[in-house]
Amino acid sequence: MPTVLIKTLEKKLEYLGKKIFYSLFKLIFRNKISKVPLDIKQIKKILIIRYDKIGDMIATLPAIDCLKRLNPALEIDVLCSNQNYEIIRNDDRINHKFLTRNKPLILLKDALKLRKNNYDLIFSFVFYKTTLGGLISNFSGKRKAIKISIQHKDRSKLYSTFFNILVPSEDFIQSKSMLEVLFNMVCYVFGIDFDLKNIRQKLYIDEEAIQRTNKFINSSAKGKFIIINISAGHPIRTWADENFIKLLDYLTKEYKDLIFVIISSPEDYTRALSISSNFSERVYSFNSKSILDVAALISRSQFVISPDTSIIHLASVYSVPVIGLYSRYSTNINNWGPFNIPHKILLTQKKESINTILPETVFFSFKTLFSELSSDKFKEKN
Repeated sequence: MPTVLIKTLEKKLEYLGKKIFYSLFKLIFRNKISKVPLDIKQIKKILIIRYDKIGDMIATLPAIDCLKRLNPALEIDVLCSNQNYEIIRNDDRINHKFLTRNKPLILLKDALKLRKNNYDLIFSFVFYKTTLGGLISNFSGKRKAIKISIQHKDRSKLYSTFFNILVPSEDFIQSKSMLEVLFNMVCYVFGIDFDLKNIRQKLYIDEEAIQRTNKFINSSAKGKFIIINISAGHPIRTWADENFIKLLDYLTKEYKDLIFVIISSPEDYTRALSISSNFSERVYSFNSKSILDVAALISRSQFVISPDTSIIHLASVYSVPVIGLYSRYSTNINNWGPFNIPHKILLTQKKESINTILPETVFFSFKTLFSELSSDKFKEKN
């Protein structure tokens, strides 16, 4: 049998399998299309599904804030991951935080435990593996619960199996930040005009994190300091230590009145110490205990240089200018770039590691943006 014919047959069988799968769950869940806008005053309990990474949770904060402002009496729960829980740990806008792991069977098991909470509304904010998100939504919410996700035009009929409302954001999502996309979903569901002025980013930092950060600043980073993040969590977004050393060499020679603070994940702290050891003064390593320590430090900084990570989203929360290193390999810059802050994005030429971005390029980008932002715009935060 010819190869082309075999592939065609495989595709038809796969499509038939999906059709049977979705038809079965359509009979089980029986989700009907809900008309929008909904009256938020009639909504008492909402579950937000957000079991992915730190940056995803940061991007969700304005949507949570919008919901709470629309109805202060609203009870909001979040199904979060062990990884992104710290972002909402101290957030009193959220009534309950349920921790889970990003493993399908564990997610479904944990979702089923939430069914007794009788949610009126469920926002599935995890857009990849939409079918899994749909199953989690229906496991955690009873039939009366209105389940909401983003619309995929070519799969609307399939995904209507799991959701009562599919927000039409196909064009919107191509050009906007994920923060705006999630905020717009809330606006659409409740009939609110989308307005950037209404987007508020707020992160709740505990007193211990603030004290640890103050202690570090008072002992090492007195004065205006620039943050350089060396951790990325993926080889494609990892910049070599020698690149950081070369960049810092340029920066310390050019800017005699600035201090440079290297931040990292706890696992990379040894790397941070190794890099900072190449400099006798004005370069320090910050030994953070949690992401909230880092957030507190960023809130006091003048500038951030970082690979494509949650650090860039934290800089956006505190309106700190950014130089971001991104790869064309998998990143949608529109969705995951800096939001509403002065910035310069350095993008690889091909789908390759950011290690191909030269230290000289980063230095001149910093120098350009730093000079563009007049000194009186740099607020003294110390």
